[in-house]
Amino acid sequence: MGLGPVPATQKILAKTKLSLPDMDVIELNEAFAAQVLACTRQLGLDDRDPRLNPNGGAIALGHPLAASTQFWIGEAYFRSRDFEQAASKYQKAIDLAPTGERTPDALLRLGLALRSLRREDRAREVWARLVRDFPESEAALRARAVLRQSGRTVGPAEPR
Repeated sequence: MGLGPVPATQKILAKTKLSLPDMDVIELNEAFAAQVLACTRQLGLDDRDPRLNPNGGAIALGHPLAASTQFWIGEAYFRSRDFEQAASKYQKAIDLAPTGERTPDALLRLGLALRSLRREDRAREVWARLVRDFPESEAALRARAVLRQSGRTVGPAEPR
């Protein structure tokens, strides 16, 4: 909270012998824009640094903090191809913020993780919920495309 991320960032950078210019992505997972700006300015970052929260951070995720944290941990597991852990974290994010701004993305990614684990039926259930609850979202459009590519038809549990 407050400026807490500033000394925490400085401490971990010193410990790892890295600096902010070494970073490709900088995530500052805070709920209020004023706090993000105060921290980035203390760290010497430009307000429009393209490395800063490229996927939106906590503000875009619709908070609560625990949900956004679970989503980002899920992303890390997904990218490392640990789909079991990724699925678990995406599900926690969804449970904590079932109507959050990033929930459609969490549902899409949960379905992809489940499909990677060969749990096709469960993935279809997740995508059906995504299409039903967030029909106009980009994530729902992508879920429909994945279902079409797999030769699946939209069933009664998946509204058109």
